[in-house]
Amino acid sequence: MTDLLGIDFENEAQFQAWIAHISDGRIRDAVTDDVAKYMLNVLRAYPPYRKVTRESVYGAPFQSDKQRRWFFAALNDGSLQLPYKRTQQLSNGWQIVGEGAKTILVNEVPHAKYAYGGNRLLGAIGWKRLEQIVSERKAKIQEIIKAAVKKALRKR
Repeated sequence: MTDLLGIDFENEAQFQAWIAHISDGRIRDAVTDDVAKYMLNVLRAYPPYRKVTRESVYGAPFQSDKQRRWFFAALNDGSLQLPYKRTQQLSNGWQIVGEGAKTILVNEVPHAKYAYGGNRLLGAIGWKRLEQIVSERKAKIQEIIKAAVKKALRKR
């Protein structure tokens, strides 16, 4: 089974409320495509790197002796590389599937659900929940909707 994280514009209530007044299906499709392209670029951007210790987030560097033993064994056998280097897998994992009203923004990278799902450590580093990212960009999304409608009307 594939882990999947995404935004389904057809079933996204907030987005549908914003475009409810647009009756022409072609214009709705153009608006959805433009918003999807904008959100794709937003989601591909990593938050600035911030050094955060597990101890500062959880109160202790390890939650159990088993976890501590695994960490040092993995470090010793080379399966854990420190310092961590960003691979850009999350960024490259975002893609637009479908078009128009059927557009979905998806990321099938298995660890995407942790980065965008509210993990405490990743949150302390600067990763935000998917809902929060969309919410913080409401004004810009509404600007894109207006611009897309104007553009689509000019093409008529």
